[in-house]
Amino acid sequence: MREVVTIGLRNLARRRARTALTLGMIFFGTLLIVFGVGLGEGTYADLIELATRSWAGHFQITADDYQDKPSLFTTIDDYTPLLTELEQNEEVAAVAPRVESAGLLALGNRTTGVLATGVDPIKENKVTTVAKTVREGEWLRAGGEDEALPIILGSGVAKRLRAKLGDEVSFVGQAADGSIAADLFTVTGIMNSGMLEVDSAAVMIRLDDAQELLSLKGRIHKIVGISTSISLVDELGSSLKLPGNLHYRGWKAVMPQLAQTIKSDRAGLWLFNLILLAVVALGVTNTISMAVIERSRELGVMSALGTTPARLVGIVLGEAAWLSIIGVGAGLAAGIGVNLLTLKWEIPIGSEPISYGGIEIASMHATNTVEAVIYWPAIILLFALIAALPPAIRTARMRPAEAIREG
Repeated sequence: MREVVTIGLRNLARRRARTALTLGMIFFGTLLIVFGVGLGEGTYADLIELATRSWAGHFQITADDYQDKPSLFTTIDDYTPLLTELEQNEEVAAVAPRVESAGLLALGNRTTGVLATGVDPIKENKVTTVAKTVREGEWLRAGGEDEALPIILGSGVAKRLRAKLGDEVSFVGQAADGSIAADLFTVTGIMNSGMLEVDSAAVMIRLDDAQELLSLKGRIHKIVGISTSISLVDELGSSLKLPGNLHYRGWKAVMPQLAQTIKSDRAGLWLFNLILLAVVALGVTNTISMAVIERSRELGVMSALGTTPARLVGIVLGEAAWLSIIGVGAGLAAGIGVNLLTLKWEIPIGSEPISYGGIEIASMHATNTVEAVIYWPAIILLFALIAALPPAIRTARMRPAEAIREG
């Protein structure tokens, strides 16, 4: 075995230009894959953070089929113990309760349909960035019963009602007890989140006010939360023991379009990586094939002297292994270094940042994920060795007399 390794390493120096060209091909192929996968995963993580922290959260807990068929009457009853349990979970960073109800909002003789969301001002601020989207006025405050009831309007709602700060608007809807839910609110803020579905129809009021308005004391419609790491979302759902009528949904189920977009983009990245792998494999096959042809006389003599076919294959694969290990190792080290550099000097995405839900992304960065620094380099090594098998097997099948004569 030691001889196989030594001969394989020695053979790299025979044709230095060809060896350097092949090493360069493996090096740049590995570098591009490590950087490409790292950049892709870093971008996906930013997109997920952008979407989940803006409004939807990493996960949501609802009753029965509320996610698919929202209803005023489909509620989580006596939610306080569950909220406390989630807050004490080490994998949960923060949770916030919400109440939701459709209704009509009026100002003067102007009326528009809205989705009123009751939120805990403090807890909501820990889960989402919606408070940062308030461009005029201020975010909701937890206040006393005597003060005017505050309301935050989406920019689209404010535009249709021609509402401004300080205006008094009336909300009319249905309460859970069958009565008419109606009350007056004072506009204390106008939000512009960049999310069309939120800005065009959403209004925010305090959770206590919403529960009183809708006769939902002690009940909510959903719990929105964020985990300590986005990678723990699925694991968290499996570990939680919820009552039978409650359902846990991770961000992929809450936002299937985003999940599908990332899945499709990953498939494109895989295709690009497979093309690079094919180029690397062809380069290794060509180099090893040329090496076998040039040394056919030498290999024929070794065979005639009693070297077994398995040892001949080992010698050829030893050279391929050294090429792969050196090339992949150098490319991996360079790729990790480049990914780390992008964390400090990020790659700008354009003249203007992407703004969504109070979060702005002005640049991209790569991350050294397990896929980038372990899985794909291992695949490159495997492909390179497989690519060397055909010329290695051809060596084992050579007849000594013919090999010596051809050489």
